[in-house]
Amino acid sequence: MVKGAYSVSLAQGRVAHEHDMRDYQPKNADRELSSRNVVICETTDYQEAFNDIFRDSIVKYNAGQVREDRKKSLDYYSEIVHSPNKEKPIYEYVMQIGCSDDNGITDSDFDVGEWQSLKDRGKFLSASNYVKAHLNKDPRREELKGILIEQLQELQDKYPNFKFLTIVVHDDEVGGTCHAHIAFTPIAYGYKNGMEMRTSLSKALSQMGFESDGKEYPIQKWQNKVKDDIENAMVNAGYERAHLGNNEKHLSVSQFKLKCENERIAEENAYLREANKIYEAQLAELNRRSQELDEREKKVSHLEKIDKAEKLKERSYSERNIQKERGL
Repeated sequence: MVKGAYSVSLAQGRVAHEHDMRDYQPKNADRELSSRNVVICETTDYQEAFNDIFRDSIVKYNAGQVREDRKKSLDYYSEIVHSPNKEKPIYEYVMQIGCSDDNGITDSDFDVGEWQSLKDRGKFLSASNYVKAHLNKDPRREELKGILIEQLQELQDKYPNFKFLTIVVHDDEVGGTCHAHIAFTPIAYGYKNGMEMRTSLSKALSQMGFESDGKEYPIQKWQNKVKDDIENAMVNAGYERAHLGNNEKHLSVSQFKLKCENERIAEENAYLREANKIYEAQLAELNRRSQELDEREKKVSHLEKIDKAEKLKERSYSERNIQKERGL
């Protein structure tokens, strides 16, 4: 008997190391659930790690150069970032099984608005308790999470031309779905001119057997392979894969371009909305402090006026006493 059918998604996202490693607490995550997150591999500094990967190749290349102006900097990361060929040093993808409707972190009765309202009122413990009372207790959710983790642990062995820098599972974003962030740098070998080893997504994919066939890009083929492996693991555990009725697995090149562009726009919009919320919160706090300062200044000014009036009153009283004593 089939336990259930769940979709499998793998989409390119924005490289966000601080978010992935929880260097700060995202607004859509509950800190009391942080222990449910799983770190499979992590890197403290992407630029430093990237340069370490290619350091030997750069040193070997520089050793063969007579002219100093032809030697490369050991900061290969900066060179790639500012290169006109638009190559990227780091790529990040987000992977998950199911969605919030069928495999959510919280149950169907959970109200994100109520949770957020409790936090806005400073009732963080009550907010966390509210989340815990509405966690999805379906045993299939934990089993699917286990399948996801197992597949993530195999990525480095399966795809040696990708150096995975960060693989982390987030299971603390309430109202959402357990998902993974994977960040990697693509590595290609065997260049005859220049550095023997470089970063190149297209060549790295080619060296792993992912070639364009006119219907699918190499990166799309890699994505489908990763999703197919997850599907196989799901089937072995008694599940089916749902394709959401859109035949996503066999998108044309133009459809895939549109899909990726829509995903990129959605990701950027989400980032801008989050940044705007932070800005508005900071602006509100600044206005609050400014009002407090105005009130304090008014209070000080009022007290100074009272003090001045008291001093004038005391001075006038003293002068009248002196005049009385002199018989004036």
